[in-house]
Amino acid sequence: MKKNPKLIQPFLLILFLSCLHNLKAQDLQNGQFFTVPVLINPAFAGEMEFDCKEMKSNLRGSMLSRRQWGSSFNSDAFVLELFRKKSRLGFALQFQNQRISGNRLSNTSGGFALSHRLNLGNKWHLASGLQFSMVQQGFGFSGLRFTDQFNDRGFTGQATADNLPATADSKVFPDLAAGVLIFGQKFWTGFSIQHLTQPVLSYLQPDARLPAKFSIQAGMKFPFRSDPNFGLFRRDVSLHPVFQWRRQGPFSQADAGAYYNHEPFFAGMLYRGFAVLKTDADNRISQDAIVFLLGIKQDGFRLGYSMELNLKRKTNGAFPTHELSLSYQYARKGCLRRRYGKWIPVPSI
Repeated sequence: MKKNPKLIQPFLLILFLSCLHNLKAQDLQNGQFFTVPVLINPAFAGEMEFDCKEMKSNLRGSMLSRRQWGSSFNSDAFVLELFRKKSRLGFALQFQNQRISGNRLSNTSGGFALSHRLNLGNKWHLASGLQFSMVQQGFGFSGLRFTDQFNDRGFTGQATADNLPATADSKVFPDLAAGVLIFGQKFWTGFSIQHLTQPVLSYLQPDARLPAKFSIQAGMKFPFRSDPNFGLFRRDVSLHPVFQWRRQGPFSQADAGAYYNHEPFFAGMLYRGFAVLKTDADNRISQDAIVFLLGIKQDGFRLGYSMELNLKRKTNGAFPTHELSLSYQYARKGCLRRRYGKWIPVPSI
């Protein structure tokens, strides 16, 4: 009998149920984690590169799409942001979807984030943010194929003898996040907490909760071109070292790297799973991947592509992970770039 790829689906079911029995949940990790920074810290909501008087010039739309394990695991995120200069308020509408094996295991969330900026003198600023989302997680049993449904001629279409639930396991729950940012002319750092309510993930396992995730982000900017007219449409030539640390349940991980901007082009390399702490659930060094990033950025438009090479032996390294990011903020010729001390020196902002 010929091998059928659908025979792997029962093993996905076994894996899913075993995860519910002994849950050690961990959030998705993006390679371009600073491309849409509001996804990791709600205090970034509304932080944009250009400062304009028109409302439409203070709107930005962003998209981040990830294809992992040879497209067996896919995720997409869409964000629409608005900044109100007079009230110093930032708003963000967010939609995210993650799915595996033909949408049978999926996670869909939608919500909004609100941030407020406070001046701490002329050189330092503080931004705080809150995020509220509704999340639906589900696993569909329909469409699974088991060995007793096949014979020498292939799939028979008969019902399996396995005792399956009559309906899909689905859970809808609210989710909360909060974060703060402190930034100046060349340095910024932030702290965020996601999944504050630690929601229950499944009806099949009432005690299976999603652990809260704690994250620290930081970065610096080293400009290579001194321009007294900074704020106009001038080319940016700079280096941005970045760092991120996260802890969620038994997992913790540190990431480090750098972006180089030479407008209109930018490039970066990030090491995910910095080998300093023994951080995974088995108390081993949690080295993960190396991410290579290339893109173009000009006048409010930003397009980026990254390829992620896996460093773990347990996973199939034959399939690199690909991410594509796209963002656009309308900026007419009279718009100014946010001057030093007025905008966060993050590579994507």
